[in-house]
Amino acid sequence: DYVARARDAGDLEGAAWAAESLVRRARTDEEVIYWLAFAADLSYEAGDLEGARAAFKDLSSETEPGSDLYELSLQRLHELTVEGDPDGAERLLREHLALYPEQAAVSVRMSVRSARAWLRRGRLDRARSVLELAPPADAEQAALQSAVLGRLEILAGRPTAARGHLELAAAVSAGDAGARIRALELLAIVERADSSEVAALGNGIVAATASNDPGPLIVAVSRWSARESPSGDGMASFAAQELQDASMSDEARSIRIMIVEDWSGSPEAPRALLELARADHPENPTQAADWLERLVVDYPESAMAPIARRLLAEWRAGRVGV
Repeated sequence: DYVARARDAGDLEGAAWAAESLVRRARTDEEVIYWLAFAADLSYEAGDLEGARAAFKDLSSETEPGSDLYELSLQRLHELTVEGDPDGAERLLREHLALYPEQAAVSVRMSVRSARAWLRRGRLDRARSVLELAPPADAEQAALQSAVLGRLEILAGRPTAARGHLELAAAVSAGDAGARIRALELLAIVERADSSEVAALGNGIVAATASNDPGPLIVAVSRWSARESPSGDGMASFAAQELQDASMSDEARSIRIMIVEDWSGSPEAPRALLELARADHPENPTQAADWLERLVVDYPESAMAPIARRLLAEWRAGRVGV
């Protein structure tokens, strides 16, 4: 009863603690498995990633491979492992493929998460190979993988190959409007940029993420600005996001400042201001508010302006609200 009341009240950590206590007091194997699953899921919901990882490992050791709960453990462990240990996550994907060949949709989602983790490390080869492990069973699953393959081909400097993947990702609804919008944005880059610019973009991002050398990418962005490249703003915005996803926050920040200063008439400028504000707020809330005020004043009709106004109101009221 306490577990249910705590969960209903939103005290997920308290509910998870209670469920873990009941695991230790369980009298049968069935009760152990039931409360292990409950505790693991509650820890996951509460954002206690270390606790969830430990709980799902315990659950996998107590359940039979091939069962529904074992599959749940594989899925959750993959989510919780993939960023820090993509090799370990790939082993979990292979196990899922062997035990649950009929669950193609789950395997495809796992392959996409793994591929994204490898791309953040600049490992295009590993990203491609992990996608090949899980062949899609329908058009929506193919679209999920195509969104990642399009990004991969841009990083590889192959705009023609990227276009085909991105067109599929944009055309087929995979239940993720955000993914479709991102595919359309990448398509715009591919269609406006020449092949040498895409090659410089891809090579620069891979050098930054795989070798911790952002120099070539910064040089490329500066060159696009000086030449007033028609696709420079979109490529710079893509580069900044790739660096941010790879935890290269300082380099992402410098490129976004370049977008704001050098492409002030671009739709990418208000987006860059919003991301600068979000990144700066934890350490420098005054600077973050300045970015938002600039967005609201200079780009009042931008789709980012309402978000900026809301964040300013929340921050001034003493709420983080990002």
